[in-house]
Amino acid sequence: MGASWHHTTTLYGPLFTALSEGVAYLAPTANSAQFAFRVLAALSMVAIVLLMARSARPALAIVFVGWNPVFALHFAGGGHNDALMMAFAVGAIATATRASWWSAALWVAAISVKWIAVVFLILHALALAGSERTRLVLRVAVAGLGGVVLSTMLFGVGWLRAAGGLSGQARRTGSFGAAKWLADAGLHHRMILGSLTFALGLSFAYLAYLAVTRSRHNLSAAGTVFAALQGWLNPWYALWGGAMIGAEDAPFLAIPASIILSAIVLSDAIPR
Repeated sequence: MGASWHHTTTLYGPLFTALSEGVAYLAPTANSAQFAFRVLAALSMVAIVLLMARSARPALAIVFVGWNPVFALHFAGGGHNDALMMAFAVGAIATATRASWWSAALWVAAISVKWIAVVFLILHALALAGSERTRLVLRVAVAGLGGVVLSTMLFGVGWLRAAGGLSGQARRTGSFGAAKWLADAGLHHRMILGSLTFALGLSFAYLAYLAVTRSRHNLSAAGTVFAALQGWLNPWYALWGGAMIGAEDAPFLAIPASIILSAIVLSDAIPR
């Protein structure tokens, strides 16, 4: 963990925060704690690959995710929780048709790890037929209410403040990615944030339009676009689009986009 985060209130959901407390309580040393997070992230990646392998999607997508050096480096190597979030989200998609209560619970679990998963849930729900969408929304609401009760029992109402810190995180820009390129083009900080916010909103509106009017799932495209347009582009965000290729209605477009984003973030990790 970077020194600037040592005294920062968590930005993550209550499920991951509770899990982190368990690791902190049980791990005898800092090294064993970080190893536990790396094992969890590695197992989450294995789960994602196995869930993708059960779908009828191109083998290239499975190979891309399973053999991706970016994911190996930042999940088995770095232990980031995006792998756990995406394992829950991919599991929610995989169980949507046969065990929808499980699907609803997995959606709530994904959002309870990291809030960005709500984007996938909204787009997935919009692409469903009217009755299916209603059932999903109601079941997610019931599962979410259970999550709220459990979270409040564990943390009081303080867990709600975790989402409030996201606005500060969203205003940060990094030294790599779209924000850096816009800065190099001469835009100042507010213009950069405004441009990225506008691009994100426009992208989401278009993907939502396709979901509603054409019943088209664009979850991989959404993940890749939302990752690429973050003011602070962390390389492990590339998994957002990659893991959702199996749920994409146009994988022939989603796979190249995910490969390009992975190549870009991998290039930044290679020593020069």
